[in-house]
Amino acid sequence: MLHLRSTGRNGDLSRVFFAGKLFQGICIGILLCVTQTYMSDVLLVVLRGPIIAFYPIFTLLGQLVGSIVVYTSLKHTGAQSYRICFASQWPFSAVPFVLAAPESPTWLLRKGRTDKVLNAQRKLDTTHVNSQAVVDELQASILAEDEESATHKYADCFRGVNMRRTLIVAFANVIPQMFGLQLLANASYFMQVVGMGASNSLVFLILGIGLGLIANVICLWALNAFGRRFLILLTLGIVMVLWLAIGIAGIFKGTVTIWYAAVSMMIITMVSGLGPWFASHVVAAEASSLQLRAKTQGIG
Repeated sequence: MLHLRSTGRNGDLSRVFFAGKLFQGICIGILLCVTQTYMSDVLLVVLRGPIIAFYPIFTLLGQLVGSIVVYTSLKHTGAQSYRICFASQWPFSAVPFVLAAPESPTWLLRKGRTDKVLNAQRKLDTTHVNSQAVVDELQASILAEDEESATHKYADCFRGVNMRRTLIVAFANVIPQMFGLQLLANASYFMQVVGMGASNSLVFLILGIGLGLIANVICLWALNAFGRRFLILLTLGIVMVLWLAIGIAGIFKGTVTIWYAAVSMMIITMVSGLGPWFASHVVAAEASSLQLRAKTQGIG
């Protein structure tokens, strides 16, 4: 939509661009909810935590690809500069992969479509796994969960010790916004606002994303070595000081302020990757009680 109608008149372009962004936002919102649920359904229990924790890494990979595409488009002028950026999204479309992926056996069982469950489970299992036994076990788990959930309501998430667990999950999901994830995602724009050139701002953004990826990988080890709580509190404290320093630097004018803000945002990206961004997903997945996990995650 955005690419094909970019050749229209200004009025048409504005309306179609708005419609495309609106439609894209709705679809991305749905994907954010559905993909995590799908992963929880199809992954083995021992893999759910680690795989979901990889979410920040792949988010950064996507940002890295996008930043490189934008950087290479700087040499183009006019409409061609942004058409290339729009068109570059097509090769990374997830549609072919989604069509090849099997439906969630858990969802099929809950919907009563038992004739398709075994085929879907076989696509997820290796040849030496008894898929029928896995389906039988899954069906028994769903029945037990349904019986148990009948005695648990959403109100139970706010009673006794579960109240604290629910607040921890909600806090963990807010952590990415607390350390300024949205600001970091638009770091190149803010660096241009303070006076840096477009080319240099994108170079700094790409370097920051690269450092963030390295930090996320290190965090895999650090989570077990130092613990979730200590790592989150320490790195959030460092990030708070760095953001405060950037704000104070904004009082002054000159080239030093521009470069200081750019370097500080790179450091913030790396520090955030070492703790709060990666660890928050793990804490959110682990803090809820087993009986109320689905309801607590829904609230959080």
